[in-house]
Amino acid sequence: MSNSKNVKISLFDGANKNPEKIFICSKDRKLSNNDVINESFFLTGKFRQEGICEKDKVVLFLPNSIEFVISILALWRIGAVPIPLNPKLNKKLLSEQLIFSDSKFILSTDIELKVDCAKSIIIDLDRTTNPVPSESFVNLDSVALMQFTSGSSGIPKLVPLTFSNIFASIECTNSLSRLSESDYWFASLPFFHIGGFSILTRSFFTNASVYIIDNFKVEDFKSVLEVEQITHLSLVPTMLNELLNDRIGFPSSLKAVYIGGAASTQGLLKEALELGLPIFKVYGSTETCSMISGFPLREFPHKIESSGLPLKNVKIDIDGKEGRIKIKSETITKGYYKLEALSHSSFTKGEFCSNDVGWIDTDGFLFVQSRADRIINSGGEKIDPAEVESVLMQIPGISDCAVFGKPDKKWGESLTAAIVSKDNSTSRDSIQTYLEGKLINFKIPKEYYFVDKIPKSAIEKIDLKSLLEKIGI
Repeated sequence: MSNSKNVKISLFDGANKNPEKIFICSKDRKLSNNDVINESFFLTGKFRQEGICEKDKVVLFLPNSIEFVISILALWRIGAVPIPLNPKLNKKLLSEQLIFSDSKFILSTDIELKVDCAKSIIIDLDRTTNPVPSESFVNLDSVALMQFTSGSSGIPKLVPLTFSNIFASIECTNSLSRLSESDYWFASLPFFHIGGFSILTRSFFTNASVYIIDNFKVEDFKSVLEVEQITHLSLVPTMLNELLNDRIGFPSSLKAVYIGGAASTQGLLKEALELGLPIFKVYGSTETCSMISGFPLREFPHKIESSGLPLKNVKIDIDGKEGRIKIKSETITKGYYKLEALSHSSFTKGEFCSNDVGWIDTDGFLFVQSRADRIINSGGEKIDPAEVESVLMQIPGISDCAVFGKPDKKWGESLTAAIVSKDNSTSRDSIQTYLEGKLINFKIPKEYYFVDKIPKSAIEKIDLKSLLEKIGI
């Protein structure tokens, strides 16, 4: 895809080759490729009548749904740019992201939704409008999507991704576990995150099928896996843990279970392997258009702490000064929207200097340690909070935790931990006693806060800003 300038591709080339094949399934509906093409054709007409034009930015304030998928395809036919947002955002945050992204329209199924800064369009797929012919080809260099990062390193950043980025990402995934038209992906991650959105693009452009649920619930998962011949799953560690705790059965058709997002514990991954699950650990970000490294865990169980090998056409290096992970790939965005200074420092000649710190072993496997801005400097000692969190999670009475640096006059940053106790029996003294045998003294927290829950993003990354507000720091 390196010579993608002015190259156009057909959106529906794969779908037209097998029009009767089922593409999307949900609890209530099944749509064939031909159904999807026709639905998107009619929705294109509705959007044009509402005033949406080429290059207009359009927010999708929709849950995981068939309406979401059809809306994306209709916007692509027009040449508009979709911006999926978390449908649970409060009105203040929604307005802020609408304004920052310069979006003129917002798509929703909520007839009560009213915002001052964009025109609301209700999505109902009722075919009440006249179809309007539109181009079904897209330029590979045109922006296919703008997506906000999870904000795990601070304020969420808006990332433009081209069709070329998307197709390069599909090549990456296929180099790890090839997807074909006989495959069936269970879309359980939110579409407003790149991990969830990429399930749609991989499935659509390889003519695979996809099953959609709007929210993760163990009982819904169980009922789907009992009936549907799912071949691919994408999960974050918390989801996998809930599924294993409920002892649900997994179909024999399963080929790949991708685990990404937040860090996974060795115990959880080993339990999944013992059950025979085809676990693939993967690593990526919004900036890299999803996964850029990964590996099948059962083939390399001794690399359980790793994030895998670079995927096809990906080069990964480590910055010598700070240990930041640097990635070169055709999947990478050219920069952040409206953030020129940050873009200039983060992206150079197709290389992305991430905010993740890590190292590469002699076999070429990548090990991700933590976010650079999460590294704590306490009295001149550099501390990786992920290391401390990993040891804390070995304590039987702790169900969750987060380690961070609290401003301190003496130490600069004082190592601090927020703890979720399983039965309120875990005390500061019992934690300290346990850690003294596991960690060097300066890596043992000086202060503890006991909370009912650690605030996290939709893909289970710690929301440090909300946590600090919760405990009053």
